Amino acid sequence: MVAHASRLRLLRGERPQARRLRHHENQAAWSSRPRHMSQQDSFSIIYRIPYSDCTVGNHVYYARYLDWLERARNEFFRKIGVTFQSLVDQGIMLPVVSSHVDYKGAARYDDEVKIEVAVTEVGSVKLTFDYRITLVSTGKLITTAQTVHVCTNLQEKPQRLPKALVDALS
Repeated sequence: MVAHASRLRLLRGERPQARRLRHHENQAAWSSRPRHMSQQDSFSIIYRIPYSDCTVGNHVYYARYLDWLERARNEFFRKIGVTFQSLVDQGIMLPVVSSHVDYKGAARYDDEVKIEVAVTEVGSVKLTFDYRITLVSTGKLITTAQTVHVCTNLQEKPQRLPKALVDALS
């Protein structure tokens, strides 16, 4: 019903109210980490951009950034001793339920980027990760992002995060 009402307002020429909250939440979360997450606790990987990630205009195709976030998140989990296969073996999945990416600059073929990932919220069912992507050559921030995940069983029903995983993330 809400989506229908929104469409009607658009058809009448009413402008939707701007949603800037996400960007500010993302910035605030990165700059002021929860008490269990400090700047030193962020994890990063370096990634050299292959030609296959780029458009004919020689900039990275926007959707590739989501692949990079997943790559960094997978390596982060490996660092803390958790693989996604081990979670599946326990009957657990962590699907992405929300993603938000702010593009602040361009990356091109053969650039090296540093992808930082930090856990910014650990709930009973939900995990939130914040990301920063910078050019290695200049340190210029080109992207900030956030993904939200929920813990589910293999039938995609929500369930509590396992205590061992919560402990590893804290």
